[in-house]
Amino acid sequence: MTDTILYFGYGSLVNDDTRAPDSVAVPGRVSGWVREWRIAGPTSYGGVCSLSVRPQEGAEIAGLMVREPRHGLARLDEREWRCERRDLADGAFRADSGQPTREPGFIYTARPEHHRWGNADHPILQSYVDCVLAGFLKHWG
Repeated sequence: MTDTILYFGYGSLVNDDTRAPDSVAVPGRVSGWVREWRIAGPTSYGGVCSLSVRPQEGAEIAGLMVREPRHGLARLDEREWRCERRDLADGAFRADSGQPTREPGFIYTARPEHHRWGNADHPILQSYVDCVLAGFLKHWG
């Protein structure tokens, strides 16, 4: 077992200010996944709808491959409590520099009980959209 974890961030995890300070992120794309606004449910501040992903052959999404110390995994899982970890296929990530990553990594997807569209009781919060956009603007302009 290595002392680090490797995961792909595609929403708020793209924003450097939301991750562990000792994380290292590499911009790029992961193939075989599509982003969707389809994780909804109650939170401590009311119902919300957030970004998730689902497998889709031929699709590709931009984001960050993040490496951080393994001791942060419990905190990360707690943050992503409406999600479950799914392994990425070997070579699914390609850095913007053009190099694929052959190391095993994972991606968070909606747990079945939270995998649903938002609605009036579970809206997309502007603060969440702003957080995601700030991350993408920093990394891709």
